[in-house]
Amino acid sequence: MLNTVLSHSGTRGLNFTFNYYRPHSNSDAFGLLDALIVHSERWTNVSLILSDNMFAELQDIRGSLGSLESVEIEMQVVHLWMIETTVTKIDAFEFAPRLTHVKLVGGSDEENFVFPWHQLISFCEERSGSIPDTDFPSSLLGILQKCKRLQEFMIPTFEGIFNFNANNLPHVVHTSLNHLIVKNRTLLPCLTFPSLHALSLDHNGYTGPEAISDVCDLIGRSGCSLTDLCFDGFSPTLVIELLK
Repeated sequence: MLNTVLSHSGTRGLNFTFNYYRPHSNSDAFGLLDALIVHSERWTNVSLILSDNMFAELQDIRGSLGSLESVEIEMQVVHLWMIETTVTKIDAFEFAPRLTHVKLVGGSDEENFVFPWHQLISFCEERSGSIPDTDFPSSLLGILQKCKRLQEFMIPTFEGIFNFNANNLPHVVHTSLNHLIVKNRTLLPCLTFPSLHALSLDHNGYTGPEAISDVCDLIGRSGCSLTDLCFDGFSPTLVIELLK
């Protein structure tokens, strides 16, 4: 049925969410994904929730994403007792001339993907793993360094790292970024954003009241003119101190 619908929908862009798993569904996930892949030139704004053993299917879209503007990817690891699979570098999205917005969710680490980094203006990553990754802070800074046009960036929640010292990381000055979303304060001392005008800070176990001080330092160091501040979960007293 999906093949018929897609074949009769002309050449207009496709905006869709594909979830490989639906409870109480007998759908052929691989067959449905293959049907969408046939029309990959029409993909425009896409959200893909795939098991790790399905990513090999995406190789067929490489070089056929001329309309893709945004993609959200969630990789769900299949239990080893069900299937053993190795996820290698996924370069299906490397050639997408209009792609500017990327969001990775869950186990979809950016190290697993090749994107046209030089053209991205928004990159967000939502971590779900609880195991500390000693290389993760460096990889986040690396994204800022290779995405010169980036305007929106998220520092996601991630576990504390034993003996972590931000002074051992490079300091990154990014002149085009204007919207920062902070869910972990660890990297704030490493950053300077002269064009920053919007900042969102979530209160959780990885930010805490100390993050207010780090934000103050970031603002002062950047010399930016903030117009939008969002503090989720912080007491009014702490926010007032920042505004002073």
